[in-house]
Amino acid sequence: MENQNNGLIWDEDNHFGKVLIVCLAKNLHRLQSILILCKRGFAKDAIPLLRSMFEELVDLEYMNKNRMKVQDFLDYDYYSRLKLSNILSKIKDERIDSDKMQKRDKELNDDWNNVKKKFTKSNGKIHERWTCKNIREISEEIGLGESYLFVFGYLSNYIHSNSISASDYVLGKDKNNKVVLEIGTTPNFVKEVLSTASIFFISILGIIDDEYKMGLEKILKEYVAILKKQK
Repeated sequence: MENQNNGLIWDEDNHFGKVLIVCLAKNLHRLQSILILCKRGFAKDAIPLLRSMFEELVDLEYMNKNRMKVQDFLDYDYYSRLKLSNILSKIKDERIDSDKMQKRDKELNDDWNNVKKKFTKSNGKIHERWTCKNIREISEEIGLGESYLFVFGYLSNYIHSNSISASDYVLGKDKNNKVVLEIGTTPNFVKEVLSTASIFFISILGIIDDEYKMGLEKILKEYVAILKKQK
């Protein structure tokens, strides 16, 4: 990021390039947060960040293989902002400028009406994602189906409110027949979460390297080989 000659520049005419640069910044931040949590032993609390990183990797890979979809990613933003505005309009807070928000809503509605057709289902409802497909479908389409099953199928059980996540805190009974709960660090997850997050981040860097020809292919392959040995 500090090398000004690596070609990683902000070009207003390169929409995919702008998306890549923003995603790189976001996931550098996520990776740092995951590292801090894992250093302290709280790997389970890093799983939501891992999911977000994977979802972004899926979207980037999907756009990279279907460049016409980049505009869909940008256009769907109108709908996302309108939904957010609808939520804010129901909150009574003096910090919210209702007049300014209404003016902005009109602008968003005009833009959204120009593109909403391609995001509308046959029943008239709007697709939940800009891809008009769910994460699992996209993951399988771009060859990340196995990673989806691990992150969303397996690890997600540790962040949702269900019996699996609840029972994971129950260690059993002590010699006095009292139930013992585990509250604290989860060192057994640290290695798995760190290596997975690193591989996801390297995959994101790989897409960026393809776009900007930064010459990172060899070193990224070396890092992936090292991480796979660590699993």
